[in-house]
Amino acid sequence: MLVAAAARADTIELTDLPGISVSANSFAQGGGESELIIDGRDWEDGDPYMWNAGDHGFPEDPNWVQLDFGSDYHLTRVELWGVFNPDLPFFWGYDNIFNLWTQQDGGDWVAIGSGRLLDSADGAERDATFNYSPVVEPVARYLRYEVVGGSHWSYLGEIHVQGTSVGELAGDFNHDGAVDAADYVVWRQTNGTQIGYDEWRTNFGRTGGTGTSANNSAVGVAVPEPTLCALVAAAALGLAAGSARRQRASSN
Repeated sequence: MLVAAAARADTIELTDLPGISVSANSFAQGGGESELIIDGRDWEDGDPYMWNAGDHGFPEDPNWVQLDFGSDYHLTRVELWGVFNPDLPFFWGYDNIFNLWTQQDGGDWVAIGSGRLLDSADGAERDATFNYSPVVEPVARYLRYEVVGGSHWSYLGEIHVQGTSVGELAGDFNHDGAVDAADYVVWRQTNGTQIGYDEWRTNFGRTGGTGTSANNSAVGVAVPEPTLCALVAAAALGLAAGSARRQRASSN
């Protein structure tokens, strides 16, 4: 039986949600169903215990298995458990090259990680863990494990996902209930990651509130060009610096 890592108090065990569903675009005949990645079983519990597909997938034609949490959540931690069966040494060394993708409800797919899983007794190579800090937590309804290469077939023993409820819009970095150019300034100062920029761009022009990632559609709202946003950021930083100098001067 696989046991997940401890989490902070407000964390939700997303893979234990009662309404979660799992799907895949391919699985091996005679077994390997997608639901096996959240059943808590490993090889010690007996077959079947993992999702698998008939080949290792390709960049242009990947194999994937994905979770649907039912609504948007902030993801804080994703744990992938590969496979290792000491009774089947001819499998040792089989590997998967994978990508992790998320999608908000109604949004675009966003890459949040990649790596390699190896059929090995060494957990450092067999498993993979992705932790996300508060400023770069992906917002997702869907989480996809996508296999784009490897030695033999696509597989995943188990996935465990932790997260928190969405209380504000992704991309609303100044927490004012709207995603606009001001959030780009804060993103430049405190975040600067591609994930953060993608969330800002996806939700630009939207407003929201507790329990939703986007209450109002941003139809017809043009996303400002990065050059314009950079000018806004520079102006904001200049104003902040000028204010700081005036405060220092008045205190002398």
